[in-house]
Amino acid sequence: MEQLLVLMDDGYVPWETFKGVFLSKYLPTDLCKQKHKVFLDLKQRGMFVGEYTTKFNELLKYWPQY
Repeated sequence: MEQLLVLMDDGYVPWETFKGVFLSKYLPTDLCKQKHKVFLDLKQRGMFVGEYTTKFNELLKYWPQY
């Protein structure tokens, strides 16, 4: 089911609304599921803190509700 964008009185769409509609339309469900699994399994292991943080933030964009 396709979501519709609803404009506010000032003519703008709230960011969260736009993001939800955009991601549901252009982010393949299979890719999202795969990235969720990688995100949940992410461990620092031998990575430096900066590397881990970068990887964490990269994967987090596939799970925007968190």
